[in-house]
Amino acid sequence: MLSILFFEPDKKDQKRFKKMFAKVSSQYRITFCDSQEAMYAELRKNFFDILIVNIHDTGLSGLDLISRLGKQYPDMIRVVLSDTEDQMLMLRASVVAHQYISKPYDLNTICQAIKRFTRVRELMGNSNLSKLISQMKNLPTPPVIYTQLMRKLKEDDISLSEIGKMIEQDIGMSAEILRVVNSAQFGVRKKVISPTQAVTLLGINMVKDLMLSTHLFSQYEEKPFLGISYKSIWNHGMSTAGICRKISSSEKLGNETTNAAFISGLLHGIGVLVLASEFPETYFETVMRAEKEDIPLQESEYIDFKASHFEVGAYLMGHWGLADSIVEAIAYHQNIQAVAMEYITPTVVVHASNAIDFANHPHWCYGKKPEIDWDILNHYNLSKTIKKWQKLVSR
Repeated sequence: MLSILFFEPDKKDQKRFKKMFAKVSSQYRITFCDSQEAMYAELRKNFFDILIVNIHDTGLSGLDLISRLGKQYPDMIRVVLSDTEDQMLMLRASVVAHQYISKPYDLNTICQAIKRFTRVRELMGNSNLSKLISQMKNLPTPPVIYTQLMRKLKEDDISLSEIGKMIEQDIGMSAEILRVVNSAQFGVRKKVISPTQAVTLLGINMVKDLMLSTHLFSQYEEKPFLGISYKSIWNHGMSTAGICRKISSSEKLGNETTNAAFISGLLHGIGVLVLASEFPETYFETVMRAEKEDIPLQESEYIDFKASHFEVGAYLMGHWGLADSIVEAIAYHQNIQAVAMEYITPTVVVHASNAIDFANHPHWCYGKKPEIDWDILNHYNLSKTIKKWQKLVSR
């Protein structure tokens, strides 16, 4: 049973949360605290898997507390609840916490986030995957400007314009971000001409994820590959991301889910480039087997690597610090039966978008084309929704 430490200094709110979590008391061991002294006393006595902090007003003192706890208890998952959608607060929260949830938050939203954390943690703890990653000699690293930005966000207050100016210092990075943002797949109405404008228009979290995504692809663009094409992976990623964005917008899923779905769609196949770069001869045989036997690429990958390119990509993105919703979507979009769905998540959107795009562009696929899992979608009453998405994309 997972153990949760819930820090809520407001007694009225604490009473409300206690009533809310009473419905899942059989699933979680929950301890509530209304002061830092009581919280630290509990942490000294007991181990907790998850810390939930409801921050009030500006929330800066609450974020400072979470930052300190992150250093003291790095293995504890940290969740921030807040009644504000202040972009800078959300940005700082994304640096020090694993999840930021703003009002209106309900029990289902919080529990789904907790389940997602545990799935991602299980993935990151997969021994076969860890062993495979440890054999890789030339893994990509985050861009220097990204590392500098994250350090700055941890240390100082910083404005959106200052963030934009920091990104503009890297001309190549700026060009790549603007290329994606101004693409037909992204679908902005007015041309974006600078990173500062992109930050203001899209929000720093989206631009931050685009920094990582475009940098990651750029490290593979000039490499020779056996049996696969960089262009097919990039084109399919961009096309899938565009479908994800179109679907998310039509379903009014909100900026956070829409952005997560886009980044997940863009990156869901990045593990192919990683494996093909690190193990060229073996991966060539992997691809040839998938083509010859008409089996899914991930099935052939498991024969050679005991892991799939989805898991490899998700593992790396988890280590790079992308949101758990993105990591989960990359890892499980072809295995959605492993993910309980009580609402439309980025994982579901990427699952459908990936299959729809390969149906439209079969030449981008290696091995057997992935198909929509109608059985699991019927179980969650999503079949009609997916068919609506297929018609939406075909327009």
